[in-house]
Amino acid sequence: MKRLLLIGLPLLVLLAGLGLAGVNHHFLRQIRSYPPVTLAAPYEDPRLIEEFALEGRRTPADFGVADWRTERYASAWDGLTLEGWFIPARDSTARRALVFAHGRWSNRLKPLSYLTLWRETGLDSLYHVFLPDLRNSGASDPAETGMGYEFAEDLYFTLRHLHATHGIDRFVVYGFSMGAMGTAVLLDRPDLRAGLDSLGLTIERVVLDSPLSNVEASIRRGAARQGVPGPVADLALASFDRTIDGYLPRLRLGALLADPPCPVLILQGEADRTTPPAMLDAERPAFGPAVRVHTFPGADHVKIYRHPDHRAAYTALVADFLRRP
Repeated sequence: MKRLLLIGLPLLVLLAGLGLAGVNHHFLRQIRSYPPVTLAAPYEDPRLIEEFALEGRRTPADFGVADWRTERYASAWDGLTLEGWFIPARDSTARRALVFAHGRWSNRLKPLSYLTLWRETGLDSLYHVFLPDLRNSGASDPAETGMGYEFAEDLYFTLRHLHATHGIDRFVVYGFSMGAMGTAVLLDRPDLRAGLDSLGLTIERVVLDSPLSNVEASIRRGAARQGVPGPVADLALASFDRTIDGYLPRLRLGALLADPPCPVLILQGEADRTTPPAMLDAERPAFGPAVRVHTFPGADHVKIYRHPDHRAAYTALVADFLRRP
């Protein structure tokens, strides 16, 4: 009996360890990656048809834009090829660009409807527009996204591409959901800020719509919904932190926007079930004075602009923010 125990106990410990490692690997993969949403998916997948609400519209031309082009460029550090649509401003001498950063389970098609806001408010004479597919989205290369940490690198190389190709040196970044987190990381990471500064590139303003406001809190919330035990979630978060250079403690807006280098406008729906307002509220006391938050009753995740009761107010807020000297 003792011999059996001596053999059996280590075996059970080994099996338990292997099981824990397997669960950790599976949960970590959920955190870092997901199946990409192709450019065809929003017209074929019933859930995405409703979510994107494109009604068959496929290009900027379907939103009244006559001049646009597809551009491909590199997110060089990971050897990825990204693709996006460049739309020139009506004023060809403009040196500003409005860059839209979509979220998780999305692509460049999701912000297409905001071209209407850009045109109706006259911002099309002040800003060029760029609609990129960030990594793992649309026509860009598949890759792990790190809950927005790597999105920040794609945005960095997007701004560099626009500068090298079009001579643009001043930018507004308009981020949604996980793209908003990536945008905030872009403002905060010293290596990315130093790279932009070395080229004389300036992010003048940032708009964050329905932002992912706290990565760790969101992961723990998702783990609880899936019934993932706390110790497994702890292990997965520690593993995830190692893959993003120990940046996890800063992946919350309270840390990233404590002293942002430019004005920031945050737009939050009070009925948002994906990035809930309570999570954003927990971050707000740490925001610097350059951060402004506006909430909208009854609006869900990345659907504020589509909400008939809020479209006019949303449009006016964004237009006023982007027109300020």
